[in-house]
Amino acid sequence: MTIESNLLGMPLEIRGHHLPRLVSLVCWKTEPGKYAESMVIMARKNKNPEYRMDLIGDTEEEAQRFLDKNTEVAKRFMELPDDYPVRIVFGKPDDICRTCAIGNHCQNEKIRHADWLESHNFFIQAGFMPTPNNGEIITLGQLKEAVREYNRKL
Repeated sequence: MTIESNLLGMPLEIRGHHLPRLVSLVCWKTEPGKYAESMVIMARKNKNPEYRMDLIGDTEEEAQRFLDKNTEVAKRFMELPDDYPVRIVFGKPDDICRTCAIGNHCQNEKIRHADWLESHNFFIQAGFMPTPNNGEIITLGQLKEAVREYNRKL
């Protein structure tokens, strides 16, 4: 699913290992542009040059596209209504994955396993039971409340 397909009423998809990232948007009220800037900074500080290039590319134009796409995803997440459907996914790219210049790291077997593990731990810590299975749909409002509870218990 592309970012644009969400405009057609398709569920927003979020991978399990991306769930903790939502704390800065929901709980700390980070502006979407600042959230995206933090993602670029995180990528530039990464010591693994292959991972860094996979995220933000090797040109300023690619890094700017990464920033712009992350800003768009963050805005959409914060502006969609609470009854909007969200599909929790494991092992397949979501809208956050699609912000990367290349995105090969998302295909890594460890990351695919981390989706289930991090989603499971995230929702348990948030007190959201039963934890969503791969492909299960919840509402954006439910997800935001789970993010708040997760953050409270950190």
